[in-house]
Amino acid sequence: MGICYSTEVVRSTDDDGAPPEVGAGTTRRILIKRYKDPFGRVVKEEIIHLDGDADDDFPDFPELNIGPKPKPRLEPRPQLRLQPAEPQPQPKPQPRRQLHKIQGPAWDDKKLHPQRGRTGSTISRDSGIVDEADDGLLKWKEKEKLAPKPPEAPEQEETQPRDDLADEDDLGVTNYKRMKSQILAMGPGALYSDPDFPARPASLFYSQQNIDPRIVWKRPQEIMGVTQPRLLVDGISRDDVIQGMLGDCWFLVSLAAICRDSALMEKVVPRDQYMWQEGEGEGSYVGMFHFKFWRYGKWVDTIVDDMLPTMAGQQPMYCRSSDPNEFWSALVEKAYAKLRGSYEALNGGQAIDALEDLTGGMAESYDLKKAPGNLYQIMRRAFKKRAFFTTSKKTTQALTQHGVTAQGLVGGHAYSITSVHIVHSNFGDFPLVRIRNPWGDGTEWTGDWSDSSPLWNRVPQHERDRIGFTDKDDGEFWMDFKDFCQHFTEVTICTIGPDFDADAIADVDNREWHQANIKGFWEKGTSAGGCRNNIKAYATNPQFALRILEPDEWDPEIDPPEDKGKCKVVVALMQEHRRSQRHLGVRNLQIGVHVYKAGKDPHERLQQKYFMYHRDVASSGSYINLREVFLRANLEPGEYVIVPSTFGAEEQGSFLIRIFTEKNIEVKPLRNQFNMYSYNCYVQDKW
Repeated sequence: MGICYSTEVVRSTDDDGAPPEVGAGTTRRILIKRYKDPFGRVVKEEIIHLDGDADDDFPDFPELNIGPKPKPRLEPRPQLRLQPAEPQPQPKPQPRRQLHKIQGPAWDDKKLHPQRGRTGSTISRDSGIVDEADDGLLKWKEKEKLAPKPPEAPEQEETQPRDDLADEDDLGVTNYKRMKSQILAMGPGALYSDPDFPARPASLFYSQQNIDPRIVWKRPQEIMGVTQPRLLVDGISRDDVIQGMLGDCWFLVSLAAICRDSALMEKVVPRDQYMWQEGEGEGSYVGMFHFKFWRYGKWVDTIVDDMLPTMAGQQPMYCRSSDPNEFWSALVEKAYAKLRGSYEALNGGQAIDALEDLTGGMAESYDLKKAPGNLYQIMRRAFKKRAFFTTSKKTTQALTQHGVTAQGLVGGHAYSITSVHIVHSNFGDFPLVRIRNPWGDGTEWTGDWSDSSPLWNRVPQHERDRIGFTDKDDGEFWMDFKDFCQHFTEVTICTIGPDFDADAIADVDNREWHQANIKGFWEKGTSAGGCRNNIKAYATNPQFALRILEPDEWDPEIDPPEDKGKCKVVVALMQEHRRSQRHLGVRNLQIGVHVYKAGKDPHERLQQKYFMYHRDVASSGSYINLREVFLRANLEPGEYVIVPSTFGAEEQGSFLIRIFTEKNIEVKPLRNQFNMYSYNCYVQDKW
């Protein structure tokens, strides 16, 4: 069998594209690709990006069907001595009116029988494959010798990351009943002050104790220059999202990207919330606001007061609107910071995570250096089908003192993609993309098709109006698609629904589809078995039975012949809630998910001997420290087993598995020898 190796990407930076007026400057950024052996030792390091070498590429991430995942940003782990974790409580049952719980084995084994042979669309290169025969069995060869295990370091106490089974109030989640009781307890004329996220330094920073004394918390009506504070002024638009003194561009560009979907924004920012002197009748304004985020498989409410950190009582320090009287974006940012523990916890991240938290959809990324030739066509179709886009640029050598290139682009920074259009000019048609810098100022692209480019003089006025061209210093600009691919690193696309065929379009228009959710956790000593480098330990990982009842509908005019009789399946493995534990030094685990054909008894777990002689039928690829990984496969009807795992053994963490199919399926947990009850499986009637 082969040896599994994991890839860990480490990036060192200190400004993350923060605007120059808040003290950002050119910094030393190093991106290192580390290869670890099964015992966690670094066996090789490659410096794959360093300031001063503009031609270096970002790491070669494992290939997914639509491109590699983006590169995660990891912060150095402080040396803390933590208290042991509390025992995990039993999960709460799901409401019966919404979900059909899986009550143990309910399968008729006479209906379907496992088919021997490889039926998946991918083979894991980390699964110890030594023979490529299609008989479904591995021809056992001599094992590769593993390096001797290094001496064990002294044991350190660690805190297990909180999971969805914990007290939700500790995670910033609330509900209408609690909101109402808090409002009634305040009394007439009183304004709400959030006891869970108070106006104190701890809500701003987890790594600093002494902060600038000029930082003061103010309600909107108390901020200098604000005359009539409102939650919304003339509705919601991307111009309402301007980055402040925080490196959370990854979240703000995602927020700006979804602003064009009014139905979705009404879900995130519920209406009928009033600010000072805005609501009708006495008592409309209480200083309390609530917002919704998709979190760990469901939409949750988060309430905050309207106290905002300011610099000496002037404009808000962090996110703000272009209209000084509008505050919805600043309060959404505060609610998201509360959900993550502090504002500092938002410093540095991935837009791929924020897009999912704001939509409940599925986000994947293209590496622009390896993108398919029809990427622009994919983006045009996806944009019309309610998909959302962000992009980012790596750091290069040619930077000014504020980290800006000679062409006006910011290195190490995230942008929104707000439009994809072909412009018709007097000298031909050109594929363009419209991009927005969350700084919201004149830091814009200065090349072809920029605001001041003479190329626009050859575009008729009616054509400019059609695509929404404006010449303003608002951070938004147009680029030719070739220039876009040359100057940016990756593009992230989020779909509201599953994308079965990897074309960046949610397959929800003409076909019905289903979703199953599985929640659980890897627990040290019982279910944290790690990767296949140790087959005996790997067999202790959580296992979930998947039964595919019938194939998808097959249309000979649009579906390829090889898909006949099969079912398209998307499996997404997400780890949570690690960002909210950054103050404890918790980092993302290196995770992966594999699908195997079931054994002779589909109700029984797969044992060590099975994994020694059988390959997986589908895999998410190499283990990597992203929050979520995906696999796609075309599987024949039958019984399968899903195995989520971390690269290293004995690594604790919570996870969510989402399974998307066109036809109905059955899922259930396969209990191990410890008879664990840490799993919660349910299937939704409709996603």
